[in-house]
Amino acid sequence: MSNWKGGGGGGRSGGGGGGYSQGGRSGGGGYGGGGGGGRQGGGGGGGRGGGGGYDSGRSGGGGGRGGGGYDRSGGGGGGYDRSGGGGGGGFRGGGGGSGGYDSGRSGGGGRGGPVAPRPMRNFQVAKLSEAENPSNFKGALGRRTDVVVNYFKLKFNTKMHIYKYRVDFFHQLEDKRKEISTTNKMALRQKFWSFVSANEAYFGGRNNLVYDDSHLCYTRKELPVQSGTVGEVTIETDEGRRDGNMTTTVMVIKATGTISIKPQETYEDDAFRVLNLIITQQARCPIGALDRTIHCEVSRLYIKPPNSYHEPLDLGGFEMLRGLYAFAKRGLAPPKGNVGNGFVNFDVAHSAFYKVGCDILQFYAFAKTGRFMNANEIERLNDYGMNQSQRNELRTLLSGLKMKKKRIAENFVESEASFCDVVDKSPDAYKFECEELGRTVSVTEYYAAKYNYRVKFRSMPLIKIMPRERNLVLPIEVLKVSDKLQRLRRKLPDALQAMTNQYTSTPPRQRFSDIDQMARVECNFDQNPVMRAFEVAINTEFLEIGARVLNPPRCEFSKSFRDIMGIKAVEKPNLFGRPVNIIFDLVIVDRCISFDRYRAAWEALVQSCSNRGITVHPDPAGVTEFDTRHKDQLANLIGSRKQAATNWGQGVMPIIIVAMPDNRWIYQSFKGICELRFGMRSQMISQKTWNKLQNEAGRGGPMSSAVARNIFLKINAKCGGVNCKIDANATEKWGTFVKKEAPTLFIGIDVTHPAPGDTLSPSISALVGNIDLNATRFTATVRAQHHRTEWIEDMGEMFSERLVHFQKGSKLFHGTELRPSKIIVFRDGVSESQFEGVMEFEVSSIRRAIDKHFEGVQKPRLTVVVVQKRHNTRFFDKNDNDEKNKGNLQPGTVIDGHITSYAKEFYLCSQKGMLGTSRPSHYFILMDENNFSADELETCSNNLCYLFARAPMPVSIPAPVYYAHLACFRARHHYAAADDELPVGKNGQPLPKQKLQCGDKILQQPSEAVIVEQGLKPSMYFC
Repeated sequence: MSNWKGGGGGGRSGGGGGGYSQGGRSGGGGYGGGGGGGRQGGGGGGGRGGGGGYDSGRSGGGGGRGGGGYDRSGGGGGGYDRSGGGGGGGFRGGGGGSGGYDSGRSGGGGRGGPVAPRPMRNFQVAKLSEAENPSNFKGALGRRTDVVVNYFKLKFNTKMHIYKYRVDFFHQLEDKRKEISTTNKMALRQKFWSFVSANEAYFGGRNNLVYDDSHLCYTRKELPVQSGTVGEVTIETDEGRRDGNMTTTVMVIKATGTISIKPQETYEDDAFRVLNLIITQQARCPIGALDRTIHCEVSRLYIKPPNSYHEPLDLGGFEMLRGLYAFAKRGLAPPKGNVGNGFVNFDVAHSAFYKVGCDILQFYAFAKTGRFMNANEIERLNDYGMNQSQRNELRTLLSGLKMKKKRIAENFVESEASFCDVVDKSPDAYKFECEELGRTVSVTEYYAAKYNYRVKFRSMPLIKIMPRERNLVLPIEVLKVSDKLQRLRRKLPDALQAMTNQYTSTPPRQRFSDIDQMARVECNFDQNPVMRAFEVAINTEFLEIGARVLNPPRCEFSKSFRDIMGIKAVEKPNLFGRPVNIIFDLVIVDRCISFDRYRAAWEALVQSCSNRGITVHPDPAGVTEFDTRHKDQLANLIGSRKQAATNWGQGVMPIIIVAMPDNRWIYQSFKGICELRFGMRSQMISQKTWNKLQNEAGRGGPMSSAVARNIFLKINAKCGGVNCKIDANATEKWGTFVKKEAPTLFIGIDVTHPAPGDTLSPSISALVGNIDLNATRFTATVRAQHHRTEWIEDMGEMFSERLVHFQKGSKLFHGTELRPSKIIVFRDGVSESQFEGVMEFEVSSIRRAIDKHFEGVQKPRLTVVVVQKRHNTRFFDKNDNDEKNKGNLQPGTVIDGHITSYAKEFYLCSQKGMLGTSRPSHYFILMDENNFSADELETCSNNLCYLFARAPMPVSIPAPVYYAHLACFRARHHYAAADDELPVGKNGQPLPKQKLQCGDKILQQPSEAVIVEQGLKPSMYFC
């Protein structure tokens, strides 16, 4: 039932009607039917979409605003007369609303409203006592609480022997064997299990085997292969033959030893690798029952559609699937008799897959425009081709894709094909010598003669398929995406990525419910025959463990979250210790905004800075427009603004405020030229952000604008100011690290690598360190290094620069040159398997740099901590009843026992959960010459999360690591600007290139492309 002002709630079948007069608050959608629209506002949300309002200029609504129903939601229709857009499409596959009656262009489907939650399961929880997994590294500070972790108990037989074999595959030719050398895991998986299916007696049954999808096989019972000899099994197949005849394929098996699973062994031993293979083997077996419903890649088990509980997210040419991550971890508890103890970490996994059977042209159209073409649009393509830019985009989209030929004629074989390249020529233009026809023909002529098929898109580029040396080309229209699931190996296009946030971000209780559903129902680990054969068992109950909530540090952020809008600078901008005044210089790119129209936004920004303690001139020093069609003039423009700044007086720091459309080239070009060549500080503000700033300025004063506050935080940090400072006297353990008699140097280290598919760009490494006692000001040392090299190559030189900067900074800000007595290094981006490399290559270089720098004097003691964010451990607070928090951990929650497997290890969730399930950071202490207690390291790490200058609340990792991450990405933009041959060099010319030898590859690297101008080095330019 609906009332006069708002829409009523919907039941399972029908949505509530929208209110007659003030229908802006739409009715809740039911499972099937839609809510009705109000006269003035948007329609109600519905299972199939509410109707739009009758005659308002902005009516419409329906599924998009009101929220799509759970199953097949649709958007509401647009208003009758002068309506705006139609309602948004429903979340799980309904269409968008239609356009208004008069304004045909106004309609169109939206993204859809929030999906109704999936059914919540009553999952089981078992309490894990500390005695069951003891830890010697435990703190005592903070309030005790209980949390639930996505771990399950794992039991295995420590006395069991597992037999290990090497397997290789060969084609048996008449007089020799030819090895099948593919590295495609899916192909090898299919091949191996084909042999097993044909020779089950030899292998002791399929449940006796575990295969790593490469060249190793493990069995519970010994195979009939003697040590030092090889066994062979054969099958007949037509693989690789175009004539359809059968050929013999041989699998050669060689015994290589036995394995037993012992909990006390190192993390990356064979035993736990085998344990992980055992857990996922049933899902990875293509001849097993789960193959029809599960697609398994390594440790991720994706639920194949259709599945009523885990419906995929439709992304046009792609679809996002939900799955289960499964990984065995060892515990610290000793075995009881023959029973070893460990854990299985289960988590929700999401990945984008190519939509099976999607036409290649439609696939490209959706990636470009966000929608498929209709019949009329496809018909019009007959007269169109692609320019070079479009061909490059298509090449990137299809890279690594498995395709399938369509059945266009009886004699045209419908077979799988792997993408090789996009050919620049069209079917009409590409000609070749055809022995079959006895003449030179075009592709168009060949298809007409051979298959009696008329090529439709005769101006479109051809597609070349593998193998490359055979030069096989096909018209684009005869190809579609393979019918087999293929995971996308690179990032989704930005527009599609934005559509996935709601699908992937689930609150903790829903996430744990999804895990329980997949572990018990879809993957059925309770009834796993392979695990039973190998004497491995999982108790499918989540574990409840003890945790502590640390007290927050005493600083500006200790205000409640509703009070942080008024935060002021702790210290104002300064240059080398001298206070400065700020003057903004505005550059507008491609007329994305009008200064006169956005004057309110400008005034809000200026007043926000002034009211928070920064002296800023109310008017810009200049308003300059830049047209990106004249890219070669950008350096001249910035140079002229720097020259103009010399007339603005002493003690003035100019900042270029750049109003820009959303364009990566603009960002990296301005940053490259400003920071590498001219040493100018800049603040990029997108058109979208200007709009937000303008809207907020209209609703309240400058101190109420979150956008203005966030920009202020960046500007103040770039100009040498301090946004937050921790009171050592009122904060537990912080005095240990910031006292003048024993100062601490905090170092953050990160390495970023080029995007997948980029085989030439260098990796970027960054070291960031504080230059004051309070860890509020940081500077960076950045280098480019060989492609995809994880270890920092210039560690010694870079670390020495950090030591020098700390001593100079302490003299500048504290009046005397101080030597650090403690150094704490936070290293980001390495996995457990790389810990030995960190110690061997990086820590040894740091040690040598310290010995050299402090020769003859007391050397500082070193602590090395690895910080990980890319893990799958999640928690929820079972005692949290806050609807907004939804079970996320409280900021400062630390877990240092129960589930740890290293001597010094802990999880810390320092941030507030804003969206989805909070991801805690995982800390490993690799080296600790300072002998810090657990409380000292945990509170230190938590406190550093409050000192990140760009955020008014704690972040998820310590500030030094976050700054290293920012410095790396800024350097990546600098490198891209230099690679575009922009005049970013000190002499106004493109930076010189030097060649770096990397294996058999020659890589190009600008010699100075990531090192900023000397005047910016002592600043936080990367903020």
